[in-house]
Amino acid sequence: MNEKGQNTSVNRSEKTSAGEREKTVVTPYFDAAAIKKAQPAVPIKEVRARNSWPTTALITIAILSGLAGGVIGGLLPTLFLEERAAPQAAAAQQTSADDGSAEEDTPAPVRSDNQDNQEQGLKATPETVEETPLRDALNDWVAATNARDIDRQMMFYNPVVETFYRSRNASRADVRAEKARVFERASSIDIRTGAPDIKLSADGRTAIMRFHKQYTIEGGGEDRRGEVVQELRWQRINGEWRIIGERDLRVVR
Repeated sequence: MNEKGQNTSVNRSEKTSAGEREKTVVTPYFDAAAIKKAQPAVPIKEVRARNSWPTTALITIAILSGLAGGVIGGLLPTLFLEERAAPQAAAAQQTSADDGSAEEDTPAPVRSDNQDNQEQGLKATPETVEETPLRDALNDWVAATNARDIDRQMMFYNPVVETFYRSRNASRADVRAEKARVFERASSIDIRTGAPDIKLSADGRTAIMRFHKQYTIEGGGEDRRGEVVQELRWQRINGEWRIIGERDLRVVR
C-alpha cells in the first residue's frame, strides 16, 4: 500500500512540474494599441532591394563626378592657353602689318645683270661671253645651207674634219663633195634649229654644240623631212671658230 502510495505521489509531482513548465510559455497577445504599432510584413528580397539602392546611387554619383572633373580639368588648360595665345597672335599680326608697310615704303634695290645671271644659273664669265660668236656661227651655217651656198658653208669647216657622220678624219674636199651632191639634187632645203646647248672646254679653245634640227629637203625625186638631235664640234683656229665634227646623235622623227 505504502509503496503504491509513494509511487502515486511521485507521478503527481512530475506531472505538476511538467504542467508548470508548460504554463511559463506566454501566449502572444495583440490588443488595439499593439495592432496600431505593428508594421506589415515585407519579403526579404524587397528589403534587400530597398537597402541596396542608396549604395548604387552613391557609386553612380561618384563615377559621374569623376568624369565631370576630368573633363573640366582637361578643358581648363586649353582655355588658359587660348587666352594667352590670343594676345600673342594679335601682336604678331600687328608686327607683320608694320613690317609689310615698311617694305612697301622702302624702294627695291637696283639689281645688276650679274645678280640676275647668278639667280638664273648663268655665269658672267668669259666662257659665257664666248657663246655669242658660236651662236652667230651656227646661224650663218644654217643660212648658207638653206641658200645652198656651198662656198659660204665650207668657210665654217676645218681642213680636217675628225668626225663627219660615219667618216673619220674627212678632208674639207670630201665634205664639200657630199654637200654639193645634196645641194644639186634638192630644189629647196629648209633647216631650222632650236637653241643650242654649248659646252666650252676649260681652255676655251674647243666647244661641243648640241641642238634639235628640223629639216625638209625637196627635189631629186625624193622628199625628205624629219627631226634629229645634231652635234657640231668646234675649234677656235686663228681666232675663228671652225667645225671639226658633225654628226646626228639621235633621230627624233
